[in-house]
Amino acid sequence: MGLDALRAFLRRHRRITLDTSVFIYQLEPNRRYISFTDLIFAWLERPNSSGITSTITMTELLVQPYRNRDQQRVDVSYALLSTYPNLGGRHSRTGLSLVTLFLAGWFIDPQILRRRP
Repeated sequence: MGLDALRAFLRRHRRITLDTSVFIYQLEPNRRYISFTDLIFAWLERPNSSGITSTITMTELLVQPYRNRDQQRVDVSYALLSTYPNLGGRHSRTGLSLVTLFLAGWFIDPQILRRRP
């Protein structure tokens, strides 16, 4: 799975859900995933693209910075989740994000989800 596959996935969708890991990989630049998360966040800035995440994501992102009394990290995380273009917070029905499944190596099919060989 590479960037081309993620680009194709994003082209087929107007709205995606984002799990906590996508934000963590973006906020703490992870060399393995930063090109993927950069692509996702650039896609979110485009017209007709939107993302949703759950209130649980905000909680998960803020627990450690609050615990460490890292106000800068609290501010950055909160700003990302509350002001990023085309990103809203909602409760996910499944609790799983298609993007998270995709990044984990799952093949996304409109009818079923199945693990890639």
